[in-house]
Amino acid sequence: MTVDERVSLYGKVKKYTKRKEQFQNEESMERFRVS
Repeated sequence: MTVDERVSLYGKVKKYTKRKEQFQNEESMERFRVS
């Protein structure tokens, strides 16, 4: 694996986890509003 490949892969993972966290935050906010 080249350095470039590793960097782009790391960027993808970072972007994915960020989106996942955002989604979970929005989900918990919805639940909070409902209750």
